Amino acid sequence: MGGVEVTHLTHDSRTVREGSCFFAIDGGKESGAKYITQAIAKGAVLVIAQKDAEIEKPAVPVLYVDDVRESMSLAAKRFYGDICDKMTIVGVTGTNGKTTCSYILRHLLSNKKGYKDIGIVGTLGAFVGEECLEYGLTTPDPILLHETFAKMYKMGVRTVAMEVTAHAIHLKKIAGIGFRVGMFTNLSQDHLDFFGTMEKYGNTKTGWVSGKSVQRPISNADDEYGQHIIGARQDALSYSLSGVTDLRFDGQYTSFKIGKKKYKTTMSGNFNVSNILCCMAAAKELGISDRQIRSRVKTIPQIPGRFNVFRAKRGFNIVVDFAHTPDSLEKILGASRGLCGKNGRLISVFGCGGDRDKTKREIMGKVSGEHADFTIITSDNPRSESPEVIMAQIEVGVRCVSEDSDDETKSFKIVLDRSEATRVAFDMAKKGDVVVIAGKGAETTQEINGVFHPYNDIEVVRNYIQGK
Repeated sequence: MGGVEVTHLTHDSRTVREGSCFFAIDGGKESGAKYITQAIAKGAVLVIAQKDAEIEKPAVPVLYVDDVRESMSLAAKRFYGDICDKMTIVGVTGTNGKTTCSYILRHLLSNKKGYKDIGIVGTLGAFVGEECLEYGLTTPDPILLHETFAKMYKMGVRTVAMEVTAHAIHLKKIAGIGFRVGMFTNLSQDHLDFFGTMEKYGNTKTGWVSGKSVQRPISNADDEYGQHIIGARQDALSYSLSGVTDLRFDGQYTSFKIGKKKYKTTMSGNFNVSNILCCMAAAKELGISDRQIRSRVKTIPQIPGRFNVFRAKRGFNIVVDFAHTPDSLEKILGASRGLCGKNGRLISVFGCGGDRDKTKREIMGKVSGEHADFTIITSDNPRSESPEVIMAQIEVGVRCVSEDSDDETKSFKIVLDRSEATRVAFDMAKKGDVVVIAGKGAETTQEINGVFHPYNDIEVVRNYIQGK
């Protein structure tokens, strides 16, 4: 870099130190160029700025580029020795199922106890086995991402399953990474606050899977946008529930056939069978035999915060799931209905996040009103918004279904405090009922006005079962 020795990369002026290269990326409201003087004063030896940035007499070299974000991703890759090129990187994208697929895939690919040979990067964090290397965003910023790859490689990891969000694609976080396999699960309404239209949101995901950075695309033929990928890439592998027969759940295992081959898994729900099909295709592409796949499908462990089922002492089931979109909520309620006993009721507890797509709130209320026998609307990461306003928007959807229904058992309640809302659901549940707590899954915090308060749905459930 022109004789300048760079020993650190950052896009946050607060973390600049001697030897830093500072990437002046634009945020949602402010220009990154605003912080260049501060970065230089703290020791930055090089600045990467947008080509049209106005910088007054900088004291260090400035490289002007067309896209700072893309340059940051490429520089981070090189800074950490292009380590991702030495690894098999598998990316999973889609509105729902990304975390589930990354964990299923880890199980299908791993031949070591404790999954020490497969890394995971996603919603729950970056993991090698049970060791968490980083917590954070689903797809981390590229500097942290490539640092994480380097750590994993040093630990012996040669294959990484990572979630790829539409935001990450749009913001060039994965620029420069070659994906051995790119998996597409499905697409439904989400993130319209950022992308504006379903078309732009969908094309962002499908464009990546069908693009040049993915060596082998795997796409859901049951999804409209998945069909776009199949049409765009002749070498794309596809999967579909239409090829599955004898699909049934016996209370312990889900079984199904593909041709003459029979598969069994402890995972429930058609959507999870679809996720398994996706991962089976990826595993086979990566060299895992049919025999190994069939054996490992049967032993897929419970995935944190994804259709986790608990049994209460009073004889009702509790389901905790990350479902936070209309489509995922509908699917999780549908799958949970199958767990209800004779005359058992389905009780739904959920909220919607603040500072996110507002249009889905009423829709999710309607979904819960249609598919659950009783809905408890509560708070879920309201962030800077009023939780009361969010819940009122959900209520519109629930109320339009409940008031038009002839079924007098359908009703709803609003309980602001999430912990109290779950207790209300538990108190009203009877033997044979199912309580679904949706939206947060394995999340460990509740974000309110910029403050992250400790909160975990699974912990609340376990404390209840243990009588705490």
